[in-house]
Amino acid sequence: MCIRDSHYSLFKTLLVVHGFMLLTLIALPLILSRLYASIVLFTLPIYFGVNLNLTISSMWNLLGRIFNLRQGKRLFALLSSGEHIATIFAGFLAPFFVARIGTINLYVIGACFMAGAIVMLVLIKRLSTEKMSLVVAGEGRLARTASMGDLLKNPYIRLVIALFSLVIIGFYVILNIYYAQVEIRFPTADEMAGFVGVFMGVYGVLSLLMQWLVAGRVLNHFGVGPVLVASPVGLLAFTLLFAVVGTFNQWSTALLWLAVGANMYQFILYALGTSAINTLYQPLPVHQRTQAQTAVIGIVYPVSMGITGLILIVLLNILEFNPVQLSYATILIILIWLAVAVRMGDAYHRRIKQALQVPSFKGLIMPQPTKESIPIFEQALSSTNPAIVVYALKMLEESAPQLISSNLGALVDYPDDAVQLTALNQLASLSSPAMSTDVKHLLQNKSSPAVRTQALETLYVIDPDFVTAKLATYAGDPEPMVHEAALSIMRRHKEPMIVRQAAKMLQNLALSTERSSRMIAA
Repeated sequence: MCIRDSHYSLFKTLLVVHGFMLLTLIALPLILSRLYASIVLFTLPIYFGVNLNLTISSMWNLLGRIFNLRQGKRLFALLSSGEHIATIFAGFLAPFFVARIGTINLYVIGACFMAGAIVMLVLIKRLSTEKMSLVVAGEGRLARTASMGDLLKNPYIRLVIALFSLVIIGFYVILNIYYAQVEIRFPTADEMAGFVGVFMGVYGVLSLLMQWLVAGRVLNHFGVGPVLVASPVGLLAFTLLFAVVGTFNQWSTALLWLAVGANMYQFILYALGTSAINTLYQPLPVHQRTQAQTAVIGIVYPVSMGITGLILIVLLNILEFNPVQLSYATILIILIWLAVAVRMGDAYHRRIKQALQVPSFKGLIMPQPTKESIPIFEQALSSTNPAIVVYALKMLEESAPQLISSNLGALVDYPDDAVQLTALNQLASLSSPAMSTDVKHLLQNKSSPAVRTQALETLYVIDPDFVTAKLATYAGDPEPMVHEAALSIMRRHKEPMIVRQAAKMLQNLALSTERSSRMIAA
């Protein structure tokens, strides 16, 4: 069915998605109890990926519809932590249930919780009927305005797609190595389920700590580029060690824990990496951003999983690679992933710089931030990358200027001229005298002529009495830019006496024997 002809409310869409997942959870134990074939087992990791993707997409669509920006800023971090809390409880309770009802019947417990999720969805709909019943067909029409071929013509989007594909391929290949080692150490289904449950519990604890204490600070401090390469660099180290140990020693315990470590590392960094990848869409125009995100989730993700399956079939079933041999192929995949991540980081920063050079009113590069992207730009104000801070300031100035004033005090003291100039410009547009002391400090102590000049212009807006009292001093400043700015202020001053004083100074400069003075007068 064509999206443009579909008219589904969010509630009906989520009800269908969760109903589908409930049916699969009911069907799987019936299938596995009668057909414990390798082809069914082979599809389970793929089913896990599809289930996870549908669950996360449903959750964020639901939260984005119910809560506004102000509520979201307070509640999103708290509500999203529920995923990790659930992972902790499910992980540590899995061995308990396995010992009593068996591994296959865990799907029955999953089905019960999915049914509970549907009940909660109905209750949420009753509490937020208007928001949950709103039809979202217009978004589908927008997403269909460009084909996949049109998107692939954009080099930046091609890099995003390539990076996302390699993330998925690398993730599932390493997951395969992990399960192969766990199966060797825990040969029965119950033993394996118990170990995997504890693994997921530990992962839940660590990922919860990562989300609460580390993720935001890392992304803000290091920026997108380093975060993109963190996963392949760490996984490359684990995989190289695994290959070396497996080739020269065959120490099974070391191989098991190296595989566990690699899988834990990629699971924990997955959330951080996903945030970084989602940030990559922000420099795109809003309509193109929507199309690209839709294409990546709806087309690239399942295609990448299919490619991963074909790679594993060739390597494991046809070439009969063991886990150590598979690790050498994984090293090649990770190296390509790393190269693309480095290129993507560079392309992202170039795209931001390009956006800063194009006037936003032309609608060419700089998109209007959506409700979901505004918190990202607020966080970006704390970045150590000046281009990111300037970009975020410009985006927030257009769509959420009320959020800027509380951050300008810190940005006036930011150790980069471009950020300080942008902050001073925005401070002047707000006409707020609250930070005049910080601006005076810049004017008196900053070495950059451009920053001192802008500080003088900003002070004239937010504290005109101070500037008026100091105009004669700054009109004689040894720095030509400051000197010229002071004379410009004097010429447009509301006091006629100051205007006449400026005219006299300009006349003296024009008659000066120094070329620099005559240039100022000109």
